[in-house]
Amino acid sequence: MLFTVQSMFRYNIYLTKPFEKKREVKIVKTLELQFVTANNKTASVSIEDPIEPVDTAKVKGAMEQLIAANVFQNSTGYAFIEMKGARLVDHNVTEYTIE
Repeated sequence: MLFTVQSMFRYNIYLTKPFEKKREVKIVKTLELQFVTANNKTASVSIEDPIEPVDTAKVKGAMEQLIAANVFQNSTGYAFIEMKGARLVDHNVTEYTIE
């Protein structure tokens, strides 16, 4: 199979093989801790590969400690002032090889 890809530099790239799918599929889990900042915006801290099942009491305690320690700020410099919530997010990641 032959097809053409137009690149941003206006050169044609000719590929003789389509992308071949690699057999590896990963499920990536992230625990997102959501906070309200001093300017009333939402900010989050993400933790990859959390311990499951998530212990909500421990999560709440950790979030309270983060607020009390005042160690995080959002991109405009406002501190985290209260907890908004927490969520566990799953992402399916499929790796592709290009030959």
